[in-house]
Amino acid sequence: MKKIRIVSVLLLAALLLSGCESIIIPPNPPRQTTEGTQTPDEPHDPAGTIKDTEPPVTNPPATNPPVTNPPVTNPPVTEPPVTEPPHGDGDVLLWHPTKSGDGLEATVEKAGTEPAELIRLLGSAGVIPKRTEVISCKLSSNGRKLTLDLSSDFASFIKEKTPAESILAVGSVVNTFLAATGAETVTLTAGGAVIPSEGKLYDRELPFFDLTEHEAVDLKKGKYVSITFDDGPHSSITVKIAEKLREKGARATFFVVGNRVNGKTAAAMQYAAIEGSEIAIHGYTHTVKYSKCTDAEYKEELSLTDAVIRKYVPGPVTLMRPIGGSILKERIASCPYTVINWNVDSEDWKNKSHKTPEETEANIETTVNNVKSQVKNGSIILMHEIYDNSYEAFCRIIDWLYEEGYEVVTVSELLGSKCVPGVRYFNA
Repeated sequence: MKKIRIVSVLLLAALLLSGCESIIIPPNPPRQTTEGTQTPDEPHDPAGTIKDTEPPVTNPPATNPPVTNPPVTNPPVTEPPVTEPPHGDGDVLLWHPTKSGDGLEATVEKAGTEPAELIRLLGSAGVIPKRTEVISCKLSSNGRKLTLDLSSDFASFIKEKTPAESILAVGSVVNTFLAATGAETVTLTAGGAVIPSEGKLYDRELPFFDLTEHEAVDLKKGKYVSITFDDGPHSSITVKIAEKLREKGARATFFVVGNRVNGKTAAAMQYAAIEGSEIAIHGYTHTVKYSKCTDAEYKEELSLTDAVIRKYVPGPVTLMRPIGGSILKERIASCPYTVINWNVDSEDWKNKSHKTPEETEANIETTVNNVKSQVKNGSIILMHEIYDNSYEAFCRIIDWLYEEGYEVVTVSELLGSKCVPGVRYFNA
């Protein structure tokens, strides 16, 4: 019996070993990583020769489709192009002509800053008609530009004024609104149309009207010079010079030729005056020499030019520069104006040719270097406003002057109380 049992056990074991399939333990299921699906301990088999007898049963990794939100494309935030100017009550600077009519001055008024209230104040002060109304008043989104449209009766009022008087009226409106709103320029219309003027002076963005008297400078406390321009005005160059002066916070003196003032050139001269520059007498024809002409010719040259300037620009005419700088001594003593010569000649009139780019650049640099080599504190610099080369040289000169610590002012500011009739100056 014992042997039978042993044989039975052996036979059973043999049957099991020969007739049963192999038991295969599947590998661990794959795991997800940031790099994709990996199988742990998987042998490296680039040729794909290793194959399981039976592929392991594995659940495919969960692969939810990626959630992709569409990009947020909010429309760009843009400020409205215009806004209502600020309103409120408090102190208002009311600009109006001086009693002498030579310029503008401001008084402080307790009032609101609403456009209608400002116009009412100007009307009550007699600066503009009382019936004038505000049609629209809009401030740009950056607060720099104001657009103001008044009723058409304001245009009718301006038409009845001389050019110089119109500057005072328009300037009073412009300055008052600039002070109340903090804007830098005003586009002023009446009934939707440009304010009437000779040469379309008001057909532009109008800056602050600098028609106030400036104090004399102190040469002991700073470096100051005057740049003077002869033989204009010029319809475009004069305007460009005025704009460059504004950019630097500077002012100049323009000695004009009377018979060249008309239409667009008159508007250019006015624009220079609005920017704070000084308009003075050179001569009426630019052909009469004050050292050789008769007394009648001499007086006529001065009086005709004086009248032209006063027609277009408010304020007294106090300075005169002789044609070519030459004048009889006895005429200086009896002259009703301060006679102004110069101590720095840019000689731009010698270097006006611009036939080629090379010649133009050489002539401009010559003019610039003429000034650099001579200028000093208190200098009066001679230039001309009728040559393209002169304008380009002027821009370089004034930039250089400010880099060197100079300030550019009018001759009257430079001379101060010394600026009296019957005296001649070459510098301060």
